Amino acid sequence: MAAARAAFERELQVAQELTGPQSPQVAAAMQSLGSNAIRQKDFAGAEHFYFQAVDINEKFFGEGSDKVASALVYATTVYVVQQQYDKAEPYLLRAVRIDEALYGQDNIGMSIPLTALCGLYDHWDQSTKAAACDQRLLIVLEKQYGASSPVLVGLLASESKALRGMGRSEEAAKVDQRVTQIRAATMTP
Repeated sequence: MAAARAAFERELQVAQELTGPQSPQVAAAMQSLGSNAIRQKDFAGAEHFYFQAVDINEKFFGEGSDKVASALVYATTVYVVQQQYDKAEPYLLRAVRIDEALYGQDNIGMSIPLTALCGLYDHWDQSTKAAACDQRLLIVLEKQYGASSPVLVGLLASESKALRGMGRSEEAAKVDQRVTQIRAATMTP
């Protein structure tokens, strides 16, 4: 792992030399260092690198850019792996708002931060929030892939779990039935 860190530090140094200390290439190197720090369980270091990448992207592209939204999604990884879901949520909501302003509520461009937010709620056992988020993501994915796409299976399974967590077993059973129908129609046994 020390070799990986050295390689990522070299990536950062080269990016700074070639493009300057506040360039988007530097932000990408910071994200690489953040990911490496997480693998080493250096959560403070990861948080530092990830949020430096957010700051650089914000300065270079502006608050309302997809680069900032993407950097925020990466940054929340440090909280999710530590199960600090309450710390991750505001950053993911911010990323969703940014992409929603850029792409609209039901555009596939929303899928990355929205998927991360829905996954957060699922891991956090926030059934009500997970079900609402899953419904929102379902609209995006159905528009892109169609109502019978196998792409929906994982999301529908998450929605079923959330509905059961809220005591809405009949609705969950209908979602399960839909999953079965999609699998039967599109997947090989």
